[in-house]
Amino acid sequence: MIKNISEKYGLKIAFTTSYHPQSNGMVERGHGPLVASLSKYCIKNPYFWPQKLHLALWADRITAKRTTGEAPYKLVYGQDCVLPIELDVESWSTSFWKSEMTTEELLECRIKQLDKKKEIISRASTKLKESRKKNAIYFNKKHNIRSEPLKVGDMVLQFDNTIGKQRHLKLSNRWYGPYIVTKDNKNGSYYIKELDGAVLRTPVAGNRLKKFFQNDFSIPTVSSREGEMSQS
Repeated sequence: MIKNISEKYGLKIAFTTSYHPQSNGMVERGHGPLVASLSKYCIKNPYFWPQKLHLALWADRITAKRTTGEAPYKLVYGQDCVLPIELDVESWSTSFWKSEMTTEELLECRIKQLDKKKEIISRASTKLKESRKKNAIYFNKKHNIRSEPLKVGDMVLQFDNTIGKQRHLKLSNRWYGPYIVTKDNKNGSYYIKELDGAVLRTPVAGNRLKKFFQNDFSIPTVSSREGEMSQS
C-alpha cells in the first residue's frame, strides 16, 4: 500500500539505518515541545495527559514555526485560527465579519482569502528551503557521521547499540566483527559483509563502524645455531 501511495503522489521514500535515531531527527524534533508542554500542563496529574493531547496538538498547529515563519494551520487554510474565546470576545479576527455585508461582498472576501493562500505557501516554501540549507551547512560542519570515510575493502568492527546502558552488560564487549566494507552509500552509511562473503542485508551508519587493525604477531623461533633466535 505504501508503495502504491508513494508512486501515485511521486513521493521518494528514504530508509534509515537501524540503531541510528539521528536519521529521524527532523521528525522527532517536533515531538520534544509537545512532550514538554504536556508535562508542564499536567504536572499535578501526569496520568491526565491523554485527555489533553488534542489541546497540545491544536496549540502546536496554530503556532508559527521558525522554519516557515507561519503556523501549519495558516498554511492549510490560508488564515489564522479563530479561537473559541474570540466568538464571545471581539478580536481582530472576528470584528470584521460582524459588520453587515451583502452575499456578493462576503464571497469576494472569501475569494481573496483563498487566493492569498498561494502567496502564503510560496513565501513559507522559500523560507523553508533557506532554513534547510542553513541547517545542512551547520550539520555538515558540526556533526559529520565520520571524520574519515571508509573505503571498500576496509576491515571494520560494528558497535553493538543493543547493550545501551544495561548495567549487567556494562563489561560486555561492545564491538563485534570483523567485517569487510562492500559499498559506500555516499550518505554516511555502508554495506558490510562477513569474512565468508555473506553480505548483511541492511546498511550500517558510519558512526557505528571503526577500522579493524590486525595485530602483527612475531613468533620467535630457534635457529639451527645454538642460542641464536630469529623472528618469523
